[in-house]
Amino acid sequence: MSKIFLIDGNSFCYRAFYAIRQLSNSRGEPTNAIYGFVTMLRKMIKDEKPEG
Repeated sequence: MSKIFLIDGNSFCYRAFYAIRQLSNSRGEPTNAIYGFVTMLRKMIKDEKPEG
């Protein structure tokens, strides 16, 4: 049976924004939320090993 993952992206971004030290790009825009979101998503994929 296939697994389906429902991801609350808003929650991931909120957690990442406040959990990770201030990261920003060359224009000074904060990037810690997207960095944290991608990191958590990659960890979930690695741990769960989805098919296809």
